[in-house]
Amino acid sequence: MVCEKIISAMNPSEPNIFVARQPIFKRNKEVFAYELLFRSGLTNYFDPLQDGEEATSKVITNSFLLIGIASITEGKKAFINFSEEMLLKGYPSLFSKEITVVEVLETVGATPEVVAACGKLVEAGYVLALDDFLYEDRFVPLIKLARIIKF
Repeated sequence: MVCEKIISAMNPSEPNIFVARQPIFKRNKEVFAYELLFRSGLTNYFDPLQDGEEATSKVITNSFLLIGIASITEGKKAFINFSEEMLLKGYPSLFSKEITVVEVLETVGATPEVVAACGKLVEAGYVLALDDFLYEDRFVPLIKLARIIKF
């Protein structure tokens, strides 16, 4: 995976604020959106020892509150990974459905509770995307809700 850009907030009181953005293209090679990814520094990799939920929390905080989502996405949609717990707690609904694409990680189970939480988001107008998807019958309820499936 190649990230187009690692963005850092230029704030002396918060010197270590980073977010990577990976472009997601339309078929005509025009940028449709950016997937926002946690980075702990200028190196372009995700530390596998980093807690995924903490990483998502930092991406959200850094993108929306510290750097500014508009400067990161340049008006495009933002794909943000949400863990099972975050989905169940309704965290995606705290962000604008006009800019946020709710990305369901491959580690999230297709439990009735997750399907119900995702269904509420879709009913509210959010776009649901399945990340790093490998087909299994148990994912059919989520497939029916998703508008985007990333392989």
